[in-house]
Amino acid sequence: MAEPTPTPAASTPASPQIEAVAEPEPEPERPAPEVEVEVDREENDSSWGDDEASRASTSLKSAASTYEWKHGRRYHGYQSGSYNFPNDEEEQDRLDMIHHVFFRLMHDRLYLAPIKTEGLKVLDIGTGTGIWPIQFGDEHPEAEVLVSLL
Repeated sequence: MAEPTPTPAASTPASPQIEAVAEPEPEPERPAPEVEVEVDREENDSSWGDDEASRASTSLKSAASTYEWKHGRRYHGYQSGSYNFPNDEEEQDRLDMIHHVFFRLMHDRLYLAPIKTEGLKVLDIGTGTGIWPIQFGDEHPEAEVLVSLL
């Protein structure tokens, strides 16, 4: 019995060529420009500490200034996963808005407890954006305000 001869494959139109598109290279990080700042030490603003308060403060660990990016949002890199909320501008705006809502609900008061202003020491744990301790320090310049950040 003779073997059947194979028939040539039906010709098919050539499939279109897909060109690979190169993604743009990320821009190199630019160093921040050096800016000279003049400080007005006469201004009564609690966000600018005196020398004694400056000595009590400590620097951030280098790990605290590194970030993780997830779903287009910035998160703390320090002890990754221990704080579940982002820390980008959008989140800081949200936290400031929450502060403002509670401030208005409390009839423009930062606290409800009766306090004595002599020798007043205040500890704010989980400071967030810092809006509450800054406002409190402005209202009570004689107070020592200590904040705890992540």
